[in-house]
Amino acid sequence: MAAEKGYLGETGNLVFHLALLGLLFALGIGNAFGYRGNVLLTEGKSFANSLAQYDQFTPGRQFDSSELAPFSFRLDGFTATYETQGERRGQATDYLAKVRYRETPTSPEKSHDLRVNHPLKVGGAKVYLLNHGYSPVFTVRDAKGDIAYQDAVPFLPMEQRNYTSEGVIKAPDAEPEQLAFYAILWPSAASSEDGKQIVSAFPAALRPVVTITAFKGDIGLDSGNPQSVYRLEGIGKTLQPVKDGQKLLEPGQTFELPDGSGSITFEGVREWASLSVNRDPGRMPALVAAVLAVMGLVASLMVRRRRVWVRARPGGGRTVVEVGGLTLGHPTSEFDDIVTALRGTEDAPKDGREKDASGGADASATEAKE
Repeated sequence: MAAEKGYLGETGNLVFHLALLGLLFALGIGNAFGYRGNVLLTEGKSFANSLAQYDQFTPGRQFDSSELAPFSFRLDGFTATYETQGERRGQATDYLAKVRYRETPTSPEKSHDLRVNHPLKVGGAKVYLLNHGYSPVFTVRDAKGDIAYQDAVPFLPMEQRNYTSEGVIKAPDAEPEQLAFYAILWPSAASSEDGKQIVSAFPAALRPVVTITAFKGDIGLDSGNPQSVYRLEGIGKTLQPVKDGQKLLEPGQTFELPDGSGSITFEGVREWASLSVNRDPGRMPALVAAVLAVMGLVASLMVRRRRVWVRARPGGGRTVVEVGGLTLGHPTSEFDDIVTALRGTEDAPKDGREKDASGGADASATEAKE
């Protein structure tokens, strides 16, 4: 007679490998039918889920833009909390973006507090909070005194510790010449140790100050060629610097260009948030496959297969019973228990036990009188 235990270990091994195949299949579904997009949104601005609204969009190979869910959201406010004392002074401790969203244009509006690793789930997608920065607000007037530009301009951080940032302001509608400005923002302006330059002493906007450098001429937008919103093209060629066109501004101050070609007013500072919109239809199947893979791996490692053979044969007026056992891994006490039960004694025989040379197998033999 023969018996075997531990089939659960083999089952776990099989489940583990099948789950790995399922995980790969789920990842393939997500990459083929999902999408990922990034958008930079300033406080008070709204976003609608369409291709034109994304700053960067990466679709899956089988994704159709008509499948974009018609949700929208608005960034009402952004708050960053920083350490104010000690060695960790200036390090961020919390980011909070307050948003209002709609599942569809006719759906009721809902509120959500968006935090790092706490995404907004809407329209089958997840909206993650990635980064933040500052968007100074400017008003540009041309030589006639008309408003040529008025809006918040996202600035990119030049360094991550205290968020000294840079950006450009373009006013293509200014007359008679177009105006452009390069600016540097110090959120918490202070003097450097040598007193020769301005630095930002803290990442929060405690004392925002900008330095403005003015240009006039042809910005190049009328040509139809795409331009980066963070760079000025054609400086020294189609775009010339204004003589004595540099100025340091605090919120509420205005810089009148020396040649009378216009002015720029620094209205204040808002914050922007960088958001990632991610739709992955293979997320849940991948999660299920990963859980099954872990469970299968645990079962295959924890459960060992054990085999026992019992043979009875006549021998000199008595019945000789031989018992053999094999286990994959370390020997267990189960075989001693079987021998003890067959002999009807408390202790298993010690002289009949031997270990298989192949490693990990142990055999026991005993005899019982007829």
